[in-house]
Amino acid sequence: MVAIPGHLLAANETGHTLTIIDAPQASGLMVNGDSSILTNKQGLALVPYATPYRQNSLTLSDTPESSGAEIINNIGYTVPFRGAVNRVIFATDQRQSYTLKATFPD
Repeated sequence: MVAIPGHLLAANETGHTLTIIDAPQASGLMVNGDSSILTNKQGLALVPYATPYRQNSLTLSDTPESSGAEIINNIGYTVPFRGAVNRVIFATDQRQSYTLKATFPD
């Protein structure tokens, strides 16, 4: 578990080097193709594995449960120290789109 201001994040595994994914308001996104790591309602997720001193790529992809904001760029990078907790922020578009269908009475 990792505590950050206003949030408590948990992961299904433990590791020495962790990464916090922050995609504001984008819930249900899958991290690195791992269906066990999904962003929560606020768009946060804890990735329990990262390779220290190497560039780590993090990708976000849609799932059937995805909702909220739309990801602008779905790839992020970090180069962590061993034992660090890193944070990768993804830009999101939080505007909501609506589709209207107009029909005539006949």
